[in-house]
Parts: sequence; C-alpha cells; structure tokens
Amino acid sequence: MKESYTEVRCDYLDEEEHYWCVDAWDSNEPDAQGRVIAVIHDPDGDIHYCEVEARLSPMAQEVIKAKIAELKSKQN
Repeated sequence: MKESYTEVRCDYLDEEEHYWCVDAWDSNEPDAQGRVIAVIHDPDGDIHYCEVEARLSPMAQEVIKAKIAELKSKQN
C-alpha cells in the first residue's frame, strides 16, 4: 500500500469537544498546511475518519493505534 502522507501526528486535544485530532501533511515543505484526517474521542477511543485515505494509511493507523492504547492505559 502506498503511503498517502509524509507526516501524521496526534498531539492536539480539543478539551471543549473531548477529542484528539489526527493531523497529516502531504509535503515536507516547512510551510505545508496540515489537515485533520481523523478524530479520536477522549476517553473512549472511538474514531471518526475525515478522509478515506486515513483508513488505508499505515502511518495514520500506527498513530491512531498508539493514541488509543495510550487512552486505554489511562483508564486502568
């Protein structure tokens, strides 16, 4: 599977809406604009995909799985 993104991060929590933003970039250029490709509800880990490509991206799936594991570990 070809990767759709050059970078994926999940480091922003919208505290008002209680979800983590999964952000992605298509370019390594310093002025490249990122966009939200998925959101993860905090604390239950439910995922809403904003882009179909996020479901198929190995990089996005790795970041999403890591954040869900982190949320689950905080619940215990």
